[in-house]
Amino acid sequence: MTRGKDLSDFERGFIVGARMAGASVTKTAQLASVSIGTVTKVTSAFSSLGKTSVSRVGNCGRQRTLDDRDARALVRYVRKNRTATLPQVTEIVNAGRGQTVSARTVRRQLHREGYSKIAVQKPLITKTNAHLRVQWCKNHQHWSVEMWKKVPGHHVPNCPQQKGLGI
Repeated sequence: MTRGKDLSDFERGFIVGARMAGASVTKTAQLASVSIGTVTKVTSAFSSLGKTSVSRVGNCGRQRTLDDRDARALVRYVRKNRTATLPQVTEIVNAGRGQTVSARTVRRQLHREGYSKIAVQKPLITKTNAHLRVQWCKNHQHWSVEMWKKVPGHHVPNCPQQKGLGI
């Protein structure tokens, strides 16, 4: 008897065929070179499922924290709130769950769903800062290329004035 290997579809079919032909469990186990327990499991799987092949896809490895329903809800929320940050999305996901998930889990699930990046929270420009920026631009709008060349560390590689556009 061999141990520790999966049966091929042919071997499973052989076991089911032998049992349907009237062979006993012990005789079938001897003919197929498998244990009696294997014969019993294969025949009971055939009688309940109606097929000899067993699909093990999805049964291996660690189960995912977010099931299909949670993943769909996550995608719905991200579609509705495109500018939501990762911590905000994670907080919403954890709000309706008993078991919390990490931001990394949420990011991984969104990547599986085709969302490669989530908006990063950027600081807003205050009114004071916006006013100072406009003021700076107005003060420097008439500077020539020669004046800009005097600024340390500043160069103007594609300036329109250098190309004769007079802007």
